[in-house]
Amino acid sequence: MPIDARIPGDPASVRATADWLDRVKEAYTGADLELTSLWSDSNSYWTGEAGHAWRSAVGDIRSRADEVRGYLGDAVEVFRAYAARLERAQDDVATLRSQADSVGLEVIGTNVLPPTTSLSYCPGPGAPSADLEAYDRYISLVASYNDLGTQIGTMIGELDEWVAEHMAPLVARVDTLQKLAGTVSALAAKGNESLATSVLDGYESFYDQTLSTWRKDHDALQSAAETFRDQLRSGNPALRARLRQRIRTGCAQG
Repeated sequence: MPIDARIPGDPASVRATADWLDRVKEAYTGADLELTSLWSDSNSYWTGEAGHAWRSAVGDIRSRADEVRGYLGDAVEVFRAYAARLERAQDDVATLRSQADSVGLEVIGTNVLPPTTSLSYCPGPGAPSADLEAYDRYISLVASYNDLGTQIGTMIGELDEWVAEHMAPLVARVDTLQKLAGTVSALAAKGNESLATSVLDGYESFYDQTLSTWRKDHDALQSAAETFRDQLRSGNPALRARLRQRIRTGCAQG
């Protein structure tokens, strides 16, 4: 079975996602500054119970929004780190394909084909020298092929583990941000929409749109990670390195 000698993924797209999240974080910071200004100014012209209730709710929103900014900061770092790891892995696999070709393995696109031999037996002492040389060459190619499978399988497994360790927690943390949307709704119920809407819409929009999109992106990444794990259990020797599958000569001693 050929080795699919590639690492799936698009580092440029991952970096673009990180840059987008960074811009969202900056916009969030700007909205917080505007809300802070409104909160401060309201002390001068909005007194009484209604003003106090509004400022209390706004303070709650700002406190909870800090969690979103922290989340975004963590997500940006994770995505940029993942892009770098993915790019290095893809470069390393490209090098391995080149090395496989240089030692005599057949490479078609990203697939490395298993070595074959025309020999119908395993030559031993006293066999023709040409057969011994051909057999030694075949054994060397088998070793190179198995080593390639081990290296690629290990690389994919390590990348999978990294995704599970660093990205899965981000998915879980999305749900902890739901309370911000609830606070926005509570504030609106107090009849303060006209003063707060311009700023609060940004927060509400972030949860309703940005986080829902973010969850879809994470679900796709999680699905990719699960696919990696499934492939590690598949029949592909490149993805069964940890199971130590090896092709064998399968020939009888001559």
